[in-house]
Amino acid sequence: MTMHDHDPAVYDTADCPTAVNRSGDGEFNHDYAVQSDSDEEFEPKSMLKPEAEGDRGHKRRNTTAANKGKGARKERNIGKLALLLNTPLDVFFEIISRLEPLDILHLSRVSKQFRSTFASQNSRHIWVAARENIFGLPDCPQDLSEPQYASLMFEHNCHACGKSRAPMTDYSLRTRFCGPCFNKNVKKGSTILGSRRKIPEHVLTLLPRSLLRKIHTHPQTPSEPFDLVDSNYVWSRSFEAKENSRSDYFYVSKIRMVAKRWREVRNDYAALETFEKQQLANTSEIMNHATLLHDWAEASKRAKGDEDWRRSINREASIKANLLVLGYDPTSFQALWTTDV
Repeated sequence: MTMHDHDPAVYDTADCPTAVNRSGDGEFNHDYAVQSDSDEEFEPKSMLKPEAEGDRGHKRRNTTAANKGKGARKERNIGKLALLLNTPLDVFFEIISRLEPLDILHLSRVSKQFRSTFASQNSRHIWVAARENIFGLPDCPQDLSEPQYASLMFEHNCHACGKSRAPMTDYSLRTRFCGPCFNKNVKKGSTILGSRRKIPEHVLTLLPRSLLRKIHTHPQTPSEPFDLVDSNYVWSRSFEAKENSRSDYFYVSKIRMVAKRWREVRNDYAALETFEKQQLANTSEIMNHATLLHDWAEASKRAKGDEDWRRSINREASIKANLLVLGYDPTSFQALWTTDV
């Protein structure tokens, strides 16, 4: 049996709340509609629509000129991945299991065949194996599908405007924004509820608050709040849903959605109690998992920095050894010899 014969059972959209797919108006959708037969990219989508900073009706950049002269190079690569379709399934899955999640995410965008294969429930073991290739990476949370999780953790594009380098990844909000789009989509609870006076403050405990922007206390200035950007911080309180308040920051689209649902059930005591209980449990789980992701990301950055430093030291030692073999001595390359790498 080869890839051509494979007929995967596609992920149910209920199991795939988010991934990233650009719409025509410049916004990003986070609902993961993998059952579609369209040619759109296999990326994170959602019911929540973040607003892009600037003109929301802008057209996509014309890349025709930028791609001029690249035709020959593209032609050399055409059809090479098609050979994978004729690979026996056991061999194919063995090869794929050696990759990392981002590699599989990119591969899933190659064709409809790959898209349907990697969106299959039967292919979940591939994503699990890929995650296990990355040391210490927390398990995929229940509110995200495997492709969405891979996109959140390893891609860099802004979920609102599509900017290729977006540094503001908020694991609690499950979003990644560039600076301007983050400020536009993540606002203080008091600001969001200002025009919704009939919504009580406790509704804020029913959705995750931002992990990047929150009030905490600096050791030298305990009364002065400031924003968290790095990992050297002191918490003023625990990062728990029940602690959410108007002074915290929330994803605007999410709070609107939760507030709308709360209004729908507020006159039905039983339905309201069930909704609030379930929403609080889900929110607590998301926020707890977000702290795990934050800690892993920080540890990963430190490990990468340490590895880069070790490589530079080894490289320096190798260069010096080769220079000595060639007959040079430390006095011949004093500047190189004494310069810290």
